Amino acid sequence: MKLTDMMKKFCLDSTARLNGVVEFVMDGESYEKTPAFWQMDDASNVFFTRQIEYVSQITYDVKYASLKAQTLIPFTSEGGEGSLIFVYYTYNKTGKWKIISNYADDVPMTEIEGVQTSINNRDIAGAYQYSIKDIAVAQQAGMPIDARKAIACRQNYEQSINAMAWFGLQGMEGGLRGAAPVNANDPVGIVNHPLVTKYTASATGTEVGGHAETKTMFINKTPAQIVADVNAWINGIRTLTNGVEDPDTVLFDVNTYGYLSQTPYTAISGAGSIASISPLTILGFLKEANPGIVTWDWVADLGQLQIVPSTNVAPTAYGSHSCAIVFKADVNNLRFNTPMPFKQLPTEQVNMVYKTNCIASVSGMIIQYPLSVAVIDGI
Repeated sequence: MKLTDMMKKFCLDSTARLNGVVEFVMDGESYEKTPAFWQMDDASNVFFTRQIEYVSQITYDVKYASLKAQTLIPFTSEGGEGSLIFVYYTYNKTGKWKIISNYADDVPMTEIEGVQTSINNRDIAGAYQYSIKDIAVAQQAGMPIDARKAIACRQNYEQSINAMAWFGLQGMEGGLRGAAPVNANDPVGIVNHPLVTKYTASATGTEVGGHAETKTMFINKTPAQIVADVNAWINGIRTLTNGVEDPDTVLFDVNTYGYLSQTPYTAISGAGSIASISPLTILGFLKEANPGIVTWDWVADLGQLQIVPSTNVAPTAYGSHSCAIVFKADVNNLRFNTPMPFKQLPTEQVNMVYKTNCIASVSGMIIQYPLSVAVIDGI
């Protein structure tokens, strides 16, 4: 007799044990059994085991749409899965040599100054699950379990890491993109890192509608003014570091990059008329003028600012929601650290479903030479 039939005749005890075994009474005798509606038979178990292995492998093998942080910024996995705090030092040397006289006792000393920064590693997690019904339907149809849940779970992880690389924890959970971290030791991104250079683009453009904040936007500037701005950003890092740091990457939001890459470079005469039109676009002209910059690219996230990084206040109704970033993509300068990258835990049965938890640990953006990075808003 099936358990479902026995349940019609006999009373099933209401207290189920945690291991899924319940007590039922038949003909005055007590029995312990795992109900059939909680169990899969041997064939179903073999089918599910093979399918979940297949699904789990998919989460590692499927290629996802390009998320720019993982390709533009160095990523590391330092500290180990069990680390709670990530500590790093920002170094600077002091002292210099000088000409001395015979018997001199004032030889200048060279010292190394280190500033310690501690970051609380934060765990992030997601999960996907399949019900016993899902498995039964797939087995009945002779089809593999729909892997879209597992794929979507992995995509959510990648998107979260991408957002955190730019905005730290503010990029997740409804945080304000561009805002300073709420807690000083929380993981931060490159845009809201407290030590990088932040400023607003020069207000050399044409004012629109009587709103002064529109003068910083590239769309309201001449090509020559835009080129002067970008050259100043690049040269600014070289000047601040006395030529030690030479940036190699310039990133814009997608709309600004499109404007620069599709708009011809036109030279304006003193009378305000077009003096000449270059065969190059504005971006092409910038590339010609800055051969040391090897990466010119766009990042959609950089056009989604809710807080202006340089002022930590919301942009006005007419202000820009975009920023640019200039830096040297060197792992010794900056890197995004995940002590524990994406990891799938063993699948477990929870009531009527089979659930797979996924977990990761993040330290956020580690910038040991902050003067090598500049964030420019208002463009």
